[in-house]
Amino acid sequence: MGSLLTDSGLKAIVQLFPRLQSLRIAQSHIRGITCDEPVSPPQNLAKLDVSGCTLMHSLPQTIVPPVLQKVPSDRYSLSGLRILLIGRCEQLDLSELLSQIEGHPICRLDGLITIPSLDGVLLQRVFSSGFPLSEVSLTGCNFDWFRGNPSILADFLCEWLPTDTLTQLSLPLRPVQSTQDADARVRICTGLSRLGQCKKLVDLDLGGQIVGQQEFDSILNALQSLPHLNRLCVTDLPLGTQQALCNACPTHCKIRVHQHRRP
Repeated sequence: MGSLLTDSGLKAIVQLFPRLQSLRIAQSHIRGITCDEPVSPPQNLAKLDVSGCTLMHSLPQTIVPPVLQKVPSDRYSLSGLRILLIGRCEQLDLSELLSQIEGHPICRLDGLITIPSLDGVLLQRVFSSGFPLSEVSLTGCNFDWFRGNPSILADFLCEWLPTDTLTQLSLPLRPVQSTQDADARVRICTGLSRLGQCKKLVDLDLGGQIVGQQEFDSILNALQSLPHLNRLCVTDLPLGTQQALCNACPTHCKIRVHQHRRP
């Protein structure tokens, strides 16, 4: 769909193609305006790309039907919106969006960290919504509110992580300031060990979160319980630990270690 598409044009498309399963309206003029005349949303829509819709405040009601009953996280085969791309939607009200997609079996929510309204409270809400997420990327989550409060990462790893469904996970490239909070650091280490419960995990990027021997020992423990892991990336390992990391991973796992000087 071209960038000239508007809410009224989207309404016409939905009326013409009521059985849409996938829709890309990226970089369009969609605003999310409520239609005067109700339109039945496509009931089979499973993938929606609205990335780059810089004028959009919320998802148009013409394409996302309301779900009255929340879907349990272990029933991700149920029909509903599964893949949603929202990157660079500068005006998007993330709180409103989460209300709109509540109950949908969301497996991928791409572009989350590009939304300006994202904060610690909304991040928690995303992972407390029961979505059966299979892919989670926090690579670019290097905001001051995140790095300066290591308890957020600790909560994510210990409480919010969708261990039953996760296949891909990327943690922030820049380390959180855990060395200044002993309690949070202990919980982060506990959370890193808990990654061993993600039995479906095939791709893991630890970013810069292995800041010392405590974190390294924790992830080493987790890796021994991840037989399907195919790819592991990590930045700035403690000196002399790379061989132990290789020994803990499955033989088929490709390992990348990036050494950078931390700020």
